[in-house]
Amino acid sequence: MQFGFTPEQAALRDGVRRFLDTSDRQQNRQLVDSDLPYDTAMWRRAADELGLMSVPIPAEFDGAGGGMVELAIILEEFGQRLTRSPFLATVGLASTALLASGDSTACAEYLPRIASGELIATFALPVGVHSMAHLPVDASDDGRLTGVAEAVIDAESADLLIVPAQTSYGTDLFAVQRADLDIQADAAAPAYDLVTRSSRIRFDDTPAVRLGAPDPDKVERAFALAIIALAAEQVGGAQACLDDCVEYAKTRTQFGRPIGSFQAIKHRCADVLVKVEGARSLLYHAAWLADQGATEELILVAAMTKAWCSDTYVLAAEANLLTHGGIGFTWEHDAHLHFRRSRSRALTLGSSDDHRDAVAARLLLAETR
Repeated sequence: MQFGFTPEQAALRDGVRRFLDTSDRQQNRQLVDSDLPYDTAMWRRAADELGLMSVPIPAEFDGAGGGMVELAIILEEFGQRLTRSPFLATVGLASTALLASGDSTACAEYLPRIASGELIATFALPVGVHSMAHLPVDASDDGRLTGVAEAVIDAESADLLIVPAQTSYGTDLFAVQRADLDIQADAAAPAYDLVTRSSRIRFDDTPAVRLGAPDPDKVERAFALAIIALAAEQVGGAQACLDDCVEYAKTRTQFGRPIGSFQAIKHRCADVLVKVEGARSLLYHAAWLADQGATEELILVAAMTKAWCSDTYVLAAEANLLTHGGIGFTWEHDAHLHFRRSRSRALTLGSSDDHRDAVAARLLLAETR
C-alpha cells in the first residue's frame, strides 16, 4: 500500500512552499499586526500564478480536479507560515460544503468563481459548534434564516456564506449573499487568534437559498470536510513550532553547550515529533477517505483527526514557547502567534473532548447494533 505523495502531489507541495517562501514574511507580519483582512495582491498571485483556489475543485466546475489530499497539502503549508488569507474559509470550508451539498446548480454558479479567485466565501459554522445537531441558526419553511453565528472565519471578506441551519425536518445547508446581511453592528470581533479574522453574523429573517435535497448525510459530510481542512492547518502550525524549537535548541547555548544537548530539551522535541507525525498520518488518512467518497467512516476518522491535531498543535506551541524562554514571550517573535492560534483552533468546530465524546458515542452505537 502506498502511503507517500504522488509525484504530482509532491510537486504541488514544493510549489506552494516556494510561493509562500518568496512572499514577504515581514509584510505578512505587518498584515497580522494591522486591521487589514488579507493581502489582496498575494491572493491574486495565488490564483493567477499557481491556481491554488482551483486545485480541489472538480474539472467540470473549472477546477484542477484535485481532492481533499491536495487541499490538505496546501493548507498544511499555509498553516506552517501563519499566512493571513481567506484560503481556508473559501476553499477549505465553503467550496467543500458546496460540493457536499450535491447542488449542481449552485456548484456551477459559485465554484468556477472560487476557482478563479474572484469569489471569496466562507462556511458560517460558529466557532463553538462541535456537531451539526445543535446549531444557533434556524430556517423557516420558506428559507429565511434567524439567529446568530459567533466568530465565523473570514466572514467580513466573504461575498457568499454557506450556512448550516436547523429546519423543521432537521439540519440543512443554505447559501446567503453578503448583500442580504446586515452586519453593521457586528464588525470583526476581537479574537484570541491574531492571524485569523472572524466576525459575528446576525441573521434576521435573512433570505437564503436551500442547497440540494434534504439529506442529513450531506450536512455531516460537510462538517467532516470542514474539520479535516482545519486539522491540515493545525498540522502545519505544529510542524512550524517543532522546526523552530529544534533550530533554536541547536543554536542557543547555555553553560557552554547548545541547549539541545540537554536531555529535557531532547525529550520535549521528541515528544512533539511523535505527536506531529501521528497527527499528519491521521490527517491524510481522513483526507484519503474523503476522496474515496466514504461517509460513515469519514465522520468517525475526521473527529479523531481533529481531536489529535488540536492536542498536537497546543503541545507543539507550548514546547516552542518554553524552549525559547524569554524571547518566545516577546511580541516580535512568532511563538505567541502560534500559541494563540493553537488554543483558538483547539476550540474551533469542537474541542478535543467534544470530538472524543463523538467518537466514543459512535463506536458504542455501532456495538449495540
